[in-house]
Amino acid sequence: MSTIRNDYPTKINNVILFAPKKWNISQEVIETEFTTEAGTDQTIVSRYGKTTISAEYQCSSFWLAKFETWSKTNTLTVKYYDPLVPGYAEKSMRLRNFNYSLIEGSDTVNTSMGLYKVNFDLIEF
Repeated sequence: MSTIRNDYPTKINNVILFAPKKWNISQEVIETEFTTEAGTDQTIVSRYGKTTISAEYQCSSFWLAKFETWSKTNTLTVKYYDPLVPGYAEKSMRLRNFNYSLIEGSDTVNTSMGLYKVNFDLIEF
């Protein structure tokens, strides 16, 4: 489910982010399945709605460095628009699966250190 609204900008540690190229929110049920001694299957649900946000940004080297710093941080406070609230949802998350690439030809602009395509996941814990 993609949920981006201009009137609810996404914030990481109270830093307002610009609009992403892609934004996808998924929610997962955390459960454990096992077979009892009697041979019946049992399922224990330990958590509903664990949120993962997959994002893609096109950004400057300044923002690349900021995302990279967040990828090495153990806890981030992320506020984003949640249509189920409706309004802001605030979650403790980690930025993982961080990767980036230089956008071809963007390094030739004299006043720029290049533009980058950045991908990452914000994972609730």
